[in-house]
Amino acid sequence: MDSESIVRRYRTVYGCLLRLFPHGFRNRYGEGMAQTYHDLCREKSDDVAGLHSLALRMMGDTLVQISRERFREMRNMRKGVAAVFAVTGLILMLPAVAMRYSDEVNWTAFDFVVAATLLLGSGLTAEYLWRKTPNVEYRVGSLSAIFTGLFVVWVNLAVGIIGNEKNPANLLYFLVLLIGVSGSCFARFRPRGMSIVMNVTAFAIAAVPLVAFIVWRPPVDLGLVKVITFNSFIALALAGSARLFRSACRNGAGTLTSG
Repeated sequence: MDSESIVRRYRTVYGCLLRLFPHGFRNRYGEGMAQTYHDLCREKSDDVAGLHSLALRMMGDTLVQISRERFREMRNMRKGVAAVFAVTGLILMLPAVAMRYSDEVNWTAFDFVVAATLLLGSGLTAEYLWRKTPNVEYRVGSLSAIFTGLFVVWVNLAVGIIGNEKNPANLLYFLVLLIGVSGSCFARFRPRGMSIVMNVTAFAIAAVPLVAFIVWRPPVDLGLVKVITFNSFIALALAGSARLFRSACRNGAGTLTSG
């Protein structure tokens, strides 16, 4: 086998090896590393034994570097997850402490479980999306969408948005948010798809009072005005997230890193 064929095969194998790096590291340094590897192998093309030695040694060094980068990524991930659990614990301590000094705060064990689930789910999702792209617009849009959704669910469960928490019209909010979450998963959290999903969710949230008025015929009073105002702010927040996702897409954040 001639030396050029050997160089091409080594370069193919090295390219596969580079794919083991974390996505962010590979995007930043992968092309340069591949070119350097190819150039050094070409310099040794006249010495087949030296070519094999160089190629294999560089592959070994690269494997060590891959292990280091993967360990660093896992360490950073653990820090983020630990921070989410810590913040959740601190938030849940507030009602736990308040219950000792006030009868107005009366959480059950089920309330704590639901609150912990919501906080951990939102926090871990935010941490995951934050790690997956360095794009500022995408990160801010993700945080805005996630915590706007968390706020809607929290208020709805605590006191209810339309009437009180037992009003069946409030189930519409859960349906709208379920559509938003499902759409985000279907879009694989890519900014272009997320922009569309957030716009649809914002429109659906804004339409909830109208649907509730048609179906349940609530009285036209100050409470209805408050609901419409609340929904308008939520819809604007989601529309703002959609705009940020669209900006992220224009700035090149077309896909998330896969790790």
